[in-house]
Amino acid sequence: MRAKVITITGESNYGNSLQNYAVIKTLKKIGVNAETIKTEYEPDIVPHNRSNIKGYIKILLKHGNYMYFKRKIRFKKFSDKYLSKTKKFYSEQNYNNVSDCDALVFGSDQIWNLSFHCRLENNIDFFTGGSFNNIPKISYSASIGMDYIPNQCIDKVKENLNTFKAISVREENAKKILDEIIDKDIVVTIDPTLMLSKQEWLKIAKKPKYIKKNSKFAVSYFLGELSNETDEYIRKITHEKGLELINLNSEWIEYSEINNPLHFVTDPAEFIWLIANCEIVFTDSFHGSVFSIIMDKPFRCFERCDKKLESMSSRMDTLFNMFKINSWCRGNINENIDNVFYKDYSAVQSVLKEKQNYANHYLKGALSLDEA
Repeated sequence: MRAKVITITGESNYGNSLQNYAVIKTLKKIGVNAETIKTEYEPDIVPHNRSNIKGYIKILLKHGNYMYFKRKIRFKKFSDKYLSKTKKFYSEQNYNNVSDCDALVFGSDQIWNLSFHCRLENNIDFFTGGSFNNIPKISYSASIGMDYIPNQCIDKVKENLNTFKAISVREENAKKILDEIIDKDIVVTIDPTLMLSKQEWLKIAKKPKYIKKNSKFAVSYFLGELSNETDEYIRKITHEKGLELINLNSEWIEYSEINNPLHFVTDPAEFIWLIANCEIVFTDSFHGSVFSIIMDKPFRCFERCDKKLESMSSRMDTLFNMFKINSWCRGNINENIDNVFYKDYSAVQSVLKEKQNYANHYLKGALSLDEA
């Protein structure tokens, strides 16, 4: 079977790139020849159209440096090597119908989060399957991310998703939201990154050149604003324990707030290595938490300071409750430093195996592989 994957591409975000890799890898493991549809947002060293050139010029003019461009290029190299992108570019607004595959797979990542990302809302047909009616469509752990779908998008989402053959989402809350507007059986499946084992991830991990031999370090990865209190708490822990602090900033951070340019251009393969080899992870990120779990590392996940992003905690609730780790992994600046390295993953492997089997069963049924 040939399938094409529709997800958010062209971003320099670790979770975005690594979930894409996991989707492709998972589909190939069940016998599907999968490719990711490449869009005009894909960065090129020599951009393929004028709109990309203008975008890069705007970045350089705004920030007066090339660090954002360099980060995108490093992510592109990872993408070209691992994400099985189509040779053809597709425009998210004026795309040609896809005809050279047997199925379209939508997901994972927040491809249905139409409330905070203007790119998704402006290209709603592309991300929810409008006009792709000549090929069977399924979703795989698609995420809404927020607690609602904007009112102006509900009718279009309802119309498009009702044409899907099968739908799976990543969070219980996403299922609840969609159950109210579409007439489909919706299932919840784990994030694709959890479909691959620690050993499978380590095969593509790469040690950053800036890590010294025998260095002991902690990883800090925050997508939202880091409060002064949390920052001071993390620095106190790393200082008392003699750990170097590796700050992996969001791709949207202002240049003046970048702690270390070398850390800022860390690529996805290096991200995996850092979490696999660190002493502890401090984060507010879903995938920062997921890879801590995969790599069996202590971590603390803090609430995001950005008020408009608070409702995204539903993803964390689903993840932490599923693995029975909610009692210890939540970040709290009042937690005793001697306790912060505590972890208990005793329930993870049995739950994970069950969830992996369920996701594989869903995919095989949705893609009619059991009938082959």
